[in-house]
Amino acid sequence: MTQPTIETETNSKLLKGILIGGLVGGALTLLDSNKRNKVKRSAILLKDNSVNMIEQVKENPDEVKEQMVSDVKEATSELKGISSKAVVAGKQLKETPAQSLKDDNKKGEKESDELVTKSELSNEKSISSNF
Repeated sequence: MTQPTIETETNSKLLKGILIGGLVGGALTLLDSNKRNKVKRSAILLKDNSVNMIEQVKENPDEVKEQMVSDVKEATSELKGISSKAVVAGKQLKETPAQSLKDDNKKGEKESDELVTKSELSNEKSISSNF
């Protein structure tokens, strides 16, 4: 005869706690009529979409399969592109954070100097127009 271990008892208690908490939270949420109606509409939409999908699979299983395969390939391609862009961006951040900051500072200083120069020219024009 095997005796339950402390770990098994803890996992069992945790699972019971999660389930009870979920049920209580769900029940409390459904007390609000707006939430209850929203859940009802969502359940109806889910059921209708499921029925439609089942009908499509029954009528054209090959077509549905091809569409799903196509969708998965497209999503995979997009994820690979995003992933490679993220890797490149990460490498750039690792390689040149100090250089990037220096470039930003130089750019900011240049823009600041240009603004000061324009302001000085504007002030000179304003002063000379007063005389």
